[in-house]
Amino acid sequence: MKYLKRFTESVEDEKVDTTQEYSNLAKIIKGTWKSKDDIGEIDEELVKGIIDNDAKILRLGKPTVVFCLVYSLEYGRMNLAKYILSKYKNNPIKSEDITDVLKWIRNSNKMTKELKDESVDLLSKYIGHIY
Repeated sequence: MKYLKRFTESVEDEKVDTTQEYSNLAKIIKGTWKSKDDIGEIDEELVKGIIDNDAKILRLGKPTVVFCLVYSLEYGRMNLAKYILSKYKNNPIKSEDITDVLKWIRNSNKMTKELKDESVDLLSKYIGHIY
């Protein structure tokens, strides 16, 4: 939980180092992931709380949502990815950002083929629902 503390404290600071914050956020989303065959666990409610705290996320910029989506998918956090997409139905993530996420997913070596297929399907449905 040291990464959550670092993330929370620095985002409240006036001088936000987004590179460091993205690193802390990635570690929170990674959880106990060891390999594409052993994705471990995550405190999903904790991450949802971070995402729901729009003030902190918006302080880092809208790309933070895309960043959370990428890492959620890459580390096999499908429930979290679905949550992020559902949260942004009314204020959709740009299609070019989703395209970038798809490119990232296709090139990831941290995902099984099945997880990649599931992620592509999820994102395709999202694009189809929004656009």
